[in-house]
This record gives sequence, structure tokens and C-alpha cells, in this order.
Amino acid sequence: MAVNLPSFSQPGLECFNELQQEAEFLVCLVRQLKDSQTRYAHSLESVEIMNRNRNGEFLVPLTSYMYVPGALNADHVLVNIGAGFHVEKSMKEAKAFLKRQIDLVSKQVEKVESVVEEKCLIIKGGKASIPTTGAADHRS
Repeated sequence: MAVNLPSFSQPGLECFNELQQEAEFLVCLVRQLKDSQTRYAHSLESVEIMNRNRNGEFLVPLTSYMYVPGALNADHVLVNIGAGFHVEKSMKEAKAFLKRQIDLVSKQVEKVESVVEEKCLIIKGGKASIPTTGAADHRS
């Protein structure tokens, strides 16, 4: 459904533009949250693989094209807890932390997506919530 922009008053156009900017910002935020969720999921998968292959051999990347064989003998991992801080945790603690983070981010994604849907409905509805120039505005 197209919105007839010329029928909006100046405050209505400003309101419409503000809603569009807010919706675009929230869509970007959802993308960032989903990227974060994916990183946590990959980290959790890595911890689970490491847990299964505790004393296994791995290829360690030196560059994007060069790897060297390496052996893993670790009971603890360093976990990024945000803002560049890392904390040493056992494999079990790391898995629990990563699962909590995935759940937390998932809930935030749901909340932000519902706000985006509301904003998009308002934008598509157009005239219902944005002031327009009409007969009432032209009365003296």
C-alpha cells in the first residue's frame, strides 16, 4: 500500500521520516543481534567439539591459507563476556554461559522485531497516525 506523501502536512512529513529512520535503525539492530546470536552459536558448537576431542589433534590457522597441526589439552577456555573482557571458564561453565547468551539475544531479537512490525504498520497505514493537510486544516 503506497502512502500519498503530498497529502501530509510539514509536521506529518517530519513524523513520517522519523518513523522510517527509526524502522531502518531497528532493522539494522535486528541484523546485529542475529549476527551476535550466530557468533554465540558457533562458539557453543566449538566448545562442544572441543569437549568431544579433549586430547585430539587440530589444524591451527596461522594465516587464512596456512595451518599447522596442534594438540588440544585444555579443561578451560577463555570466554568473551563483552566489552573486550575475557574470563576463564570450564567447558561446562562456558557451555552454560553461551546458552544463556543465545537465549538472551533471541528474546531481544523477538522484542525488536515486534517493534519493527508496529512501526512498519504505522508507516504503511500512513494517514491514520500522521497529521495530514485536509479540509479541517484549511478552515478559518
